[in-house]
Amino acid sequence: MAVHDGMTGSRGESGASALQRALSAESAANLGRLGRAVQRALAGLRGIPEDQTAAREDAEYACAEAVWYYFVQREACGLARHDSVIETYEIPAPVLAKVGARRPAALKRT
Repeated sequence: MAVHDGMTGSRGESGASALQRALSAESAANLGRLGRAVQRALAGLRGIPEDQTAAREDAEYACAEAVWYYFVQREACGLARHDSVIETYEIPAPVLAKVGARRPAALKRT
C-alpha cells in the first residue's frame, strides 16, 4: 500500500517539481493561445485593402498588441529570440514598428 505524505505527486515527484511541471504546462498552453491570437490578428489585417488606411492602422495596432503579448510570453518561457517567429508568421514591418507602443491619444478612434 502506497503512503501519501502530501509532499509527492502521483509520479513520485516532490511538490516543487509537480508545481514546476504544472507551471510549465500552463506557460506552454498560454503560448499556444497567444500564438493563435497573433494568427487571427494578422489574418484580419491581411483582409483589409491597402487603400483603407484608417482601418489598416487600427488593425496594425491590434496586431502589434497581440505580437507584443506573444513576445512577452515567449520571453517568460526563456525564448528571447523572435526572428524565427517573425519569419514564420510573416509579421509585417509596420506591425513590428508598433510592438510595445500605444496609439497616440490624438489618433485614437472610438
